[in-house]
Amino acid sequence: MTAHFHRSLLSLALVGWASCYAFEARADDPGVWNPPVMEASGSARLAGASAPSFTLRGAAASSGAPASDVETWSVAQYYPPQGGYPPQGGYPPQGGYPPQGGYPPQGGYGYPQGGYGPPPPSNKSTALEIGYLYGTSVAWGVGTGIWIDLEAGIDEPGPALIAPAVLGVAAPLGVFIADYVMNPMPRGLPSSLATGMLMGAGAGLGIWAVQHTTSSEEKEWGFTEFARAEFIGSTLGGALGGVAYATLRPSPKTNMLVLSAATWGTAIGGAFGGAASTGDWSESNDFVMVGGLVGYGVGTLGSGAASMFWVPSWNQLGWMWGGFGLGVVASTPIYLFYLGSDGDPRTGLIGQGIGGLIGLGIGAFVGTPDGRGMADADEERFDFAKIVSYGPTLIPGAPGYLPGMALPPGTGVGVNGLLW
Repeated sequence: MTAHFHRSLLSLALVGWASCYAFEARADDPGVWNPPVMEASGSARLAGASAPSFTLRGAAASSGAPASDVETWSVAQYYPPQGGYPPQGGYPPQGGYPPQGGYPPQGGYGYPQGGYGPPPPSNKSTALEIGYLYGTSVAWGVGTGIWIDLEAGIDEPGPALIAPAVLGVAAPLGVFIADYVMNPMPRGLPSSLATGMLMGAGAGLGIWAVQHTTSSEEKEWGFTEFARAEFIGSTLGGALGGVAYATLRPSPKTNMLVLSAATWGTAIGGAFGGAASTGDWSESNDFVMVGGLVGYGVGTLGSGAASMFWVPSWNQLGWMWGGFGLGVVASTPIYLFYLGSDGDPRTGLIGQGIGGLIGLGIGAFVGTPDGRGMADADEERFDFAKIVSYGPTLIPGAPGYLPGMALPPGTGVGVNGLLW
């Protein structure tokens, strides 16, 4: 800024000097000296301008002399060059806008990153399980209606359809209401009720079959007794299924294991009973029915005991059914050895019964278990005869109530546990 001010003062001084010493002569007076006249042809600028230039003109210029006689010079030739403008500090740096918080980080997709592992099992029954109870309740309602018609002696087709139709609708409607109130039924309850009804109906069928085949024609039970046995058995079975759920909390897989084992036991027991029969072939029915009822009981009790410490997977149950069928079919060629033989072919049923039993065992091991091993890891198992603690203990002496019966003190092993 100072250099611009000095430059301006110098320009004004030169203009003043030229004004003081220059005078104008008359052009038509040849005897008068005509000194040169200095005119400023530029203007001073405070910033960014070059040095002002001036033109020296004499009489020749005033009288029309050629332009070559006019001398032009610049004031910049007579003072040293300036060092230029000092660097400007410019504007102070702006702080800018404050950093924005932006959107919060998104959680992303996928499972929570709290570690890996299977999700906790749901305590709600599935659509398949509740459908199992719906189908069983329809069969129970229709069967109960038929039993009512038989007990009431209703023979007309029209009135005889009323009770089966009404109960066949009322029973599943009751299931719907119960499932709606419980929102929905807890896992294991529908299958416990349905399996109990089917198991009771199976037991009633077995008892009726044994009585029908082993009794005389005058004492054998008829269709009315069959319907009565089915109603009593299925109703008691459903009630026991509810009690089993309330006390044991069985898994749907456990319920299916018990039902399947009762079916396998009936088939294998019937085969063993038929193989044990002798005499007339018409009398073999008695042994088959008795053997089937015994096998039914063995399968039910055996599977119930096994379910205390083992819950099969659905894959294992499928393989067990497949193994049972393959075992029975694979052992069928045994009857070819009876051709041309005096042996009783009925004894070949033993081979088929054993083949089915072996197939069951192979299927249980071939099938893929659930969880961390043979026990289902996500099932709530019922603890039976659980050992709590054990170890050495001191046994105090006990006085005897009879001579020579006193027990001296000693040491031993103590075991504490829970039976239920």
